[in-house]
Amino acid sequence: LDWNQWLCQAAERPFNGKWMNWMGWRDFAGGEMTNWGAHGVDQIQWALGADGSGPVEIKPLTVGPNGQVSMRYADGVVVNFVLEKGPSGGGVFIGEKGKLEINRNKVVSNPPEIAAKVRDALERIRQLEKENRSLRDKLASGQGTDLAAAAVDIAGAKVLATIVEGADSGALRNAVDQLKERLKSAVIVLASVDAGGKVLLVAGVTADLVGKVKAGEVVGNVASQVGGRGGGRPDFAQAGGTDAAALGAALASVAGLVRGKLGA
Repeated sequence: LDWNQWLCQAAERPFNGKWMNWMGWRDFAGGEMTNWGAHGVDQIQWALGADGSGPVEIKPLTVGPNGQVSMRYADGVVVNFVLEKGPSGGGVFIGEKGKLEINRNKVVSNPPEIAAKVRDALERIRQLEKENRSLRDKLASGQGTDLAAAAVDIAGAKVLATIVEGADSGALRNAVDQLKERLKSAVIVLASVDAGGKVLLVAGVTADLVGKVKAGEVVGNVASQVGGRGGGRPDFAQAGGTDAAALGAALASVAGLVRGKLGA
């Protein structure tokens, strides 16, 4: 344990094991709001479609470490954080047609049919996510077969750095694994841009080359050119970035980097 790092901005003091129960000490926590509150509020954020934002106004209703808090969102929705009256890992939604309580993976309601509809909807979402994952993997795999032919030879190693349209990070990882198997001796960097404009990068280096070329260094170099960073193992690494417009030039630099590493 790095005690100085643990203390962070808290006042300096000698080590004492009792402080490892951090949630019970004001210097290290904010009471239940920053302990169980994070779990419950996270589910409420998701249910409100506010994952990428938060309340616009927060005000205390009572005082104390477990005090009640009121949070108002931009659309007028008000969330009251009342620990003693609600589930520890979720929230209670009250509407015109009834009441719905979520508590981690438990959903109950009054009337009961509301919860049944929620469970059905969640099951449909899980099934759609599974199907979506399968389609993305097939897409990346199919493109990977064609991409292998585009690899260039540098000092006996195949080098491939390109964009795979429509692939998420999982599909990129699978495609890199397949290309490593197919090309045998290779340095691979695959990229895509998601719907929000974020750059996804995955790099792989076959075992015979990791002594000279490290996947983490390669993907880090590309990421630095697209406003991001990343890293990983010598044979596999991931990164991200924000400048999609610079992605083409960044990928084009991979061949030169590998050439220098291999002394070609």
